[in-house]
Amino acid sequence: MAAISVMAATAHIFLIMALQHTQASVLQPFSYMLLVWATIVGFVFFGDFPDTFTIVGAVVIVTTGLYTIYREHIRKAETLPTAE
Repeated sequence: MAAISVMAATAHIFLIMALQHTQASVLQPFSYMLLVWATIVGFVFFGDFPDTFTIVGAVVIVTTGLYTIYREHIRKAETLPTAE
């Protein structure tokens, strides 16, 4: 339990440091990897695979996140001055 606590605290410190150096929208895709790792750990250690509702929910979360990243990219491109 102590080792898990130290690793979790260290991970949070690194996340805070990363957020100081870049925008949250750049880091957000990495948090989607939590879904992948949770699925792998659940399957390997517990023999549990997500049910249909969990998979649909994960797809909705990832899709909305990717759409947000796309929308922000388009918004940023529209606000940049064009070189003429």
